[in-house]
This record gives sequence, C-alpha cells and structure tokens, in this order.
Amino acid sequence: MEKAGTTDSWSFISFSKGGTYQIDKISKGLSFSFKCNFPCSECEYSDPDKCKSCNSVPLDSKPPKNNATYSIKYDNKCWKNCPDGTYSNNNTGQCIKCDPKCKTCAWSIITNEIDCTSCDVGSAWPYHDWNKCVKKCEPGSFGNKNSASCELCKFPCETCSDTADNC
Repeated sequence: MEKAGTTDSWSFISFSKGGTYQIDKISKGLSFSFKCNFPCSECEYSDPDKCKSCNSVPLDSKPPKNNATYSIKYDNKCWKNCPDGTYSNNNTGQCIKCDPKCKTCAWSIITNEIDCTSCDVGSAWPYHDWNKCVKKCEPGSFGNKNSASCELCKFPCETCSDTADNC
C-alpha cells in the first residue's frame, strides 16, 4: 500500500511493509537523520545497523557481567568477540580472516603463527590435527566426526577407523 505526504516545503512517498511505513523516496526539502542502533557509535546514513565505528560503552552504561564490550568492528557490525572464521588482532582491535580451512583460529605464541583451533566437520578439511585442519588423519589416528578432530588409536591398533579400538 502506497502513501504520500506533501506540504509547501517537502514531500515523500512511502509503502507499507507489514503494517509500518518506510519512506523510500524523498522528493524535495525533507531530510532524515538516523540514530545509530547499539552498539554502533557511527553508522551509514541509510542504515542504523551498518556500523562505521563501535561504541564500547554498554547500552545501560553499566559494565556487562563479563566486562565484554562490542568494541571489535568486522563486516559493518560490532562484536564482543570475533566471529567464527576470524581471529582478533590485539594490536589493531580488528578481526582478521582465518585460513579458509579453519572454522576458528587464534594467534599462537608457541608456533608464532595463526593456528586453527577448530575445524568444520562438513568441510573438505574436517579434522583438527594439532594446529591445522586436515582431510585425513595421520596413520595411528582416526578422524572423529563428533569432535571434528584426529584421535589416537588404542593399543594394540597400529591403524584404526571410526573409533580408537576399531583396528
């Protein structure tokens, strides 16, 4: 359902979307400013949920129970923690994409590189083996589809499949 409004100084056209009206065309003289939706502190003009920057102060101005704030910006959204497939660069406060083989990853001070911390069992690289995702586990271990990880075979098995004691 289309509605229109006009005065001497402005006019608009809108359409009904589920009982509410969204203005989709401004003819002249009328401008809108959108307040950004939390946790955006600055947002796109046309979308209050598309963040340009993040507000690290909680909505109720009280620290969250876990003291986490939405201060990490990634993909035009603000996050408490980086989403799956990314890791947090503590120097920049930004999320950086993991290796595509990883479901989740993190910077390791032991290997001094980005390590996979979990794998997607539905992917071509389903099994987590130490710090990487692999297609097939090493001899002496098997791919556990429930945990998406490589697990050692039990003695006396030199090789196993499906379970640790299926020699």
